[in-house]
Amino acid sequence: MRWPWALALPLLLPWMAGGLEKVASPRGHGLAALQPGLCRYGTKLACCYGWRRGSKGDCEATCEAGCKFGECVGPNKCRCFPGYTGKTCSQDVNECGEKPRPCQHRCVNTHGSYKCFCLSGHMLMPDATCANSRTCAMTYCQYSCEDTEEGPQCLCPSSGLHLAPNGRICIDIDECASGEAVCPYNRRCVNTFGSYYCKCHVGFELKYIGGRYDCVDINECAVNTHTCSLHANCLNTQGSFKCKCKQGYKGSGLQCSVIPEKSVKEVLRAPGTIKDRIKKLLAHKDSMKKKVKIKNSIESAGTPGPKGNLQPFDSEESVSRDGDPDGGKRKNEEREEEGLEEEKREETALKNHMEQERSLRGDVFYHF
Repeated sequence: MRWPWALALPLLLPWMAGGLEKVASPRGHGLAALQPGLCRYGTKLACCYGWRRGSKGDCEATCEAGCKFGECVGPNKCRCFPGYTGKTCSQDVNECGEKPRPCQHRCVNTHGSYKCFCLSGHMLMPDATCANSRTCAMTYCQYSCEDTEEGPQCLCPSSGLHLAPNGRICIDIDECASGEAVCPYNRRCVNTFGSYYCKCHVGFELKYIGGRYDCVDINECAVNTHTCSLHANCLNTQGSFKCKCKQGYKGSGLQCSVIPEKSVKEVLRAPGTIKDRIKKLLAHKDSMKKKVKIKNSIESAGTPGPKGNLQPFDSEESVSRDGDPDGGKRKNEEREEEGLEEEKREETALKNHMEQERSLRGDVFYHF
């Protein structure tokens, strides 16, 4: 009983595989041959894995990464056009580096192809060989020479080059400066000798998205390529980033330092324009002066003299509590000196802060 099942096992394996491969049948053999990518799943015909139904109803191969200079012929399989190679046909083939060399004298690689040039005194033949030329022998062209009815004429190997006034040397055309270059809005033009290419702006990178290449913003904060201080928060922007010092710190964001307590600079924490902040600083300075004067006047006027042991004194002399003449006057002078020193310290701190503000904003000037 087991022997007949063993004979039928090879015939059942294609059906058990779920239609991952094409199955030939007397009825469906011709249909599968006419339409590549068509598979049989049980009793149904559908596109094989890696294929999809096209607009015309036939099965088309899908290549997730695309084929830049080629065509998709199978699941993630590209057939490159001549002169290109790579998985996605995005790499140019340098025919000049192949052996045997395709040119006899000079070979210049181009996108998807190459060009042959002959040395001075020679002419390029149809078979890419170089033959002696009497007309071009004394021309001394930099790249190639062509014999015309008007006489020998030097040629440049690229449309991005043109002949110099001497008619023999090829000089570069800056397509980026002349406006001849055509680059997408989010890319910048980079000139090369004889050509140009489009490059993403700083802060962007080239990625393959949605079937095409595009420049995408780099999140410097997420990939940790920013230069913000450890005490600052990084804010990503299109093509760049911003740094802002955390609460309790001050600075440009690239460098942040701790804000000292009980400082004149605490006045600057209030919102407002630069002019308003200057007024607040000056008002703070005046208030410090008034505090010192009021403090000295209260201490000098509010200190009562001794009730006992009062001694008679002249109207032109003063007597302190310890009996030292002019002692109270000296103490008031000392208090005034201390107040002036404190005022100078606050004024110095104010000037230093103004200098710092001036260095950060060159268009703002202050006058003390």
